[in-house]
Amino acid sequence: GIGTEAPDKPLTIVSTANAHIHLLAADSSAVGAIMGFDGGGTTLSYIGSIYDNNASRFDIRMKGYASSDAKLTVLGSGNVGIGDSSPDSLLHLEASTPILTFKDSDTSGVNFGGGIEFKDSAGVKRYSMSLVSGDAHLDMQSAAKKIKLTTADGNGLIIDSTGKVGIGTTAVDEMLHLESATAS
Repeated sequence: GIGTEAPDKPLTIVSTANAHIHLLAADSSAVGAIMGFDGGGTTLSYIGSIYDNNASRFDIRMKGYASSDAKLTVLGSGNVGIGDSSPDSLLHLEASTPILTFKDSDTSGVNFGGGIEFKDSAGVKRYSMSLVSGDAHLDMQSAAKKIKLTTADGNGLIIDSTGKVGIGTTAVDEMLHLESATAS
């Protein structure tokens, strides 16, 4: 023990404020390096790399050691979970009201914006959604493709590569093609 004559873990560091830092030994079901932070006997958080169930992971957990306490998880596959300890995609966000925020740090107020780009395996931009100087942009970079805002039945608004617009149809025949199941 450091700062104590009665350590309760293999290595216990006690500060004058009774805060503890523990390096925890692996149990029989998992192998890893875990650093836990306790305060007043209550687990506040831990950071650790664990190998269990034939999969490696790195977690940052708050208010406990349980999987449900994980706030950030990186799996051996590279999948990252924020609010999800078992991410099934490259980036998985989970919360009761998940909001992804992009904030422009340019304080000049001239070219405020941001966006998301989708690129192919060669790194060529194929599609982007962005905000440029206050205007929303949906850009399709690939010829013969369409921009679609669709409903559950597949209909909605379609803009094809020639600039034709269809509303309520997936087969756009004119510059503006409107179609409705009802006459109204």
